[in-house]
Amino acid sequence: MDRIRVIIADDYIPYRWALLAALADVPSIEVVEEASDGEEAVRKALALLPDVLVSDLHMPLLDGHEVTRHLREQSPGIKVIINTLSEHESDLEMALKIGARGYLLKEEAQELVVDAIRYVHRGGILVSPAMADKLYAERSKLALPDSAMPELEDDPLGDENADTMRLSELELDMLVAEAELVITPPVGTSAVLNFHEWLTQDIGAEIQKVVPSLVGDTLLTVSFEDPVPLARMVFNHPMARNVEKEYVPVTRDYPPGVSLFRLRLELT
Repeated sequence: MDRIRVIIADDYIPYRWALLAALADVPSIEVVEEASDGEEAVRKALALLPDVLVSDLHMPLLDGHEVTRHLREQSPGIKVIINTLSEHESDLEMALKIGARGYLLKEEAQELVVDAIRYVHRGGILVSPAMADKLYAERSKLALPDSAMPELEDDPLGDENADTMRLSELELDMLVAEAELVITPPVGTSAVLNFHEWLTQDIGAEIQKVVPSLVGDTLLTVSFEDPVPLARMVFNHPMARNVEKEYVPVTRDYPPGVSLFRLRLELT
């Protein structure tokens, strides 16, 4: 299997070397270069085209946001993980808005960086667990106004579903290991069976529990051997509409970037 090619960018050399040491013995990851400032990070990334760039937020010449913006415009295939001391939600929101695929706090990075690189490389959007708790707590209370949400090139909900809580790109792409799917009435038996077949055969879900109802909510509890971006998959399903999301408290240890949630939807 091809190794994940990575560049590490951080102006503080001891910390950069600590990350290099954390990745040195991982067979699936190859660090191809390192950089001491933002301009060097962009130049080397465009020359070497790594799979993932792990970039400090506050660096000389170009900061992590500017690095992300340059790479998003010139080489969008390079996935950027912002690695920072900053716990400001505004920095997290900005990073996601301009195209970063991960936001990892430095105090957690040496422990989590391997899993973070793997999840982002697979296509998920990863947020440091400490930052995710803040973000999810706010979004579980109310739908944020458009100005506070990461922008989407195409709004997947559109005006016709303006009364439904918007799912941001982060929420659509966050990998999930387990989930509860609540199908609201009215719904026909055939629709539930077709949806059940899609879950098990098309996306590899294992159905843990089914609580059927023709007049009330039908509950499906699913799990996955390899975490998947379930919210996006359900949202894009031709039978699903009015998809809403609620977060479920994590009761077991999961890798970074894996969330648990409940999706409420209608089937047509």
